[in-house]
Amino acid sequence: ENYPVASSDAGLHTWDDKLTDSSPAKINGRAQHVHALLDKVRAMKIDDWSKDDKIDALLFRSQLENVDFGNRVLKFPFTNPQTYTDECAGAIFSLLKKQYDSPRKRALAATTRLKAMPGLLAQGLGNLQNPVKLYARLAIDSARSIDPLFNQSLMALDVGLAPNEHEDLVKARDSALTALHEIGK
Repeated sequence: ENYPVASSDAGLHTWDDKLTDSSPAKINGRAQHVHALLDKVRAMKIDDWSKDDKIDALLFRSQLENVDFGNRVLKFPFTNPQTYTDECAGAIFSLLKKQYDSPRKRALAATTRLKAMPGLLAQGLGNLQNPVKLYARLAIDSARSIDPLFNQSLMALDVGLAPNEHEDLVKARDSALTALHEIGK
């Protein structure tokens, strides 16, 4: 499933208004891509490289191995509901942490991300096959404590929004919070 995207009229950067596609096909596609890339990195001949380049190659390989291990063994998208609550929190936090664009444009991106969150969470709950109890508890705690991020921090971006844009942001925020709170039940 593709999650909603802001219109090109909004003037948003390419990824500002997107969430990770958590459909099983996309999850598996990303896992296959990482595994194929890891195979290529493992096959690289680095014996003649400089010490610093070898270290960089080993660090890069280690990062890929970590992701590959997570995909093959831990299978977080299928065992860890926090995968989805973290995506929601990170989607808003990333718009707040760096002032790369005007607050208005970041608020518009947030609105689109917020609108996509109920669908992402529903997809995530559908993906969960064998949730680990500890991960479920952490996801519930995360969902229950996300309100200040959405209600106070996010609203600092509500600068220069037209009244209808403000209403859209508030409605999307409230809908996302409702979906997140459902996880906490």
